[in-house]
Amino acid sequence: MERVKATFPREWPTSGSPADPGAQVDRLTQLCTDLSHCYQSERLLLTCQTFRTTGTEPATCQNREYESLLMLEGLEKMVADLLKRAGQLRKEREAWDRWRRPKREGTGAFCPVRRRGNWGDLSGVTPLPPTLTYTSQAELQEVERLRLRVELLQQEVHLHQALSDTMVMLSAPGLPNPAALRDIYSLLGEGGVMFPTLVLDTEPD
Repeated sequence: MERVKATFPREWPTSGSPADPGAQVDRLTQLCTDLSHCYQSERLLLTCQTFRTTGTEPATCQNREYESLLMLEGLEKMVADLLKRAGQLRKEREAWDRWRRPKREGTGAFCPVRRRGNWGDLSGVTPLPPTLTYTSQAELQEVERLRLRVELLQQEVHLHQALSDTMVMLSAPGLPNPAALRDIYSLLGEGGVMFPTLVLDTEPD
């Protein structure tokens, strides 16, 4: 995990992807709208209770007013927390925007190849790693397992290609060497995992 983190630049944004701040901003916007309606309703209710004190016991009025004031204080605290979170999201969004912009407009860009010149110009450029997002450690471990599996499959493809080239060379006119054929067959069989590796021949080794 530490090696993966070390591959990213130090000024890399802390959020998982550029879409994360935008999605959180949408949720905060909806939550702020709901809080605004709740706040206005509570203020209206407090105002109505103030006018309806006639014929009501003073203790009851004080309790209702106290509850309304507590509700308003709680709503104000929630709004302050939301504003703080909105400021953090704005900083994250600005950080992602700095990596989006071309070099002439500021620091960084998602595609270092493009900002240095024409496409395909890799001189002196270390491309940024692709962004990887995950929701749990198990998901990250599964991704790593699949990556290793892909590497093994690529090695098998290269091995089969090399053996295929060898077989082409052995297909020259005349009888091929039985020992060489047996060795190649054993390698292709992967020790009997794919198919039996026993080859019978009547020629001596």
